[in-house]
Amino acid sequence: MQLDTAFLIAGFGGGLLLILCGLVARILATFPADGIPLKSRFSELFNGFSRFPVLALGAAVSGMAIWIDKLVIWFSPFGESFPNGLIHAPIYDAPVFLAYLTIVPALSIFLINIETSFVDRYRRFYAAISNGGTLRQISELNRELSEDIAGRLFVLTVVQLSIGLALALIAPLIVAGLGLRFEQISVIRFALIGSAFQLTFIAATAILLFSDRQRAFAVLQMLFLLLNGGLTALFAFYGKEYLGYGYMLACIISGLVAFYLTVGGLAGLTRHVFIPAEQR
Repeated sequence: MQLDTAFLIAGFGGGLLLILCGLVARILATFPADGIPLKSRFSELFNGFSRFPVLALGAAVSGMAIWIDKLVIWFSPFGESFPNGLIHAPIYDAPVFLAYLTIVPALSIFLINIETSFVDRYRRFYAAISNGGTLRQISELNRELSEDIAGRLFVLTVVQLSIGLALALIAPLIVAGLGLRFEQISVIRFALIGSAFQLTFIAATAILLFSDRQRAFAVLQMLFLLLNGGLTALFAFYGKEYLGYGYMLACIISGLVAFYLTVGGLAGLTRHVFIPAEQR
């Protein structure tokens, strides 16, 4: 029996709902609610937007930056419409989705590392400040933290890029095995390389938030939004053989800039802590 589009969308939405319920249940089990009415919770949530406007802006731009290249392609000559009005671009959507899947394991491992090694070093750094450590001790902990993150980000990028390049070499086999079009091979290759640097971008900007650099986080998200949208539109103009090239370049540039700012910011964390923002 062939399932219609509405049923498939309902199944997809139902799956997301189950995941959301599972995550919420886990959060409530870890941080039990204290009986405050739900209305008050929503009030606190919306108050957060006014308390942290830069963070809220960065988060909103982040979502747009991830989707902007798809929107550009959907509304380009490569976009196609279903009878019910839904727009898609088969030549672009499937390759990018497959590339995204390849970074999930590495991203999961990195996030676990953030919750262990990075947080442990971060707490030791601030504990030294709170407990009256000497400047030499604080600077040494700052150096260890910076070098640890730089090494982890570098290894993460190299490993994921190696995986992407290996998969790019066998892209014809992937296309044949999944029943895709052979004209999608170049898109898959560009997307695989780009996704490796997007992983670096995601990891680096996550670390920026840990070090409370909200403005840098927002600026990087805006950079990725502009590059991903602009370069995708530019190269789509030259034909389907260039599809994915704009996304790849946007990820490479944004990933390298995020790496530089994150590592550089951590290296100067001591200065960030002791010198007010207006005097830096």
